[in-house]
Amino acid sequence: MNKEPANFQESDRVLSGVETLMEVPPEKMAEIESKCVWRQVEVGDIIIDVNDMTTNVYFLVKGKLRVLNFVEGEQEVQFAEIEDGETFGEMSAIDRYR
Repeated sequence: MNKEPANFQESDRVLSGVETLMEVPPEKMAEIESKCVWRQVEVGDIIIDVNDMTTNVYFLVKGKLRVLNFVEGEQEVQFAEIEDGETFGEMSAIDRYR
């Protein structure tokens, strides 16, 4: 998950399409973008596990993600789909725990 392949362009490192940041002034947006840890993930990568104690906030710049859990350890259940411009993890950051 912590890979930055050659096809991950500098032009991909923008948050202007993120809904929750739409009203942030350009100079502040540039500051936020410079502090982000940018990642490209592959199909099947786990970004957050249900047992993670993270307070990270994630901005999906490009692509789609599925929010999954497993019933009885085997049956996959999809709770949501996250698309371009959406944010996730913000509730754990606000609460300081998941």
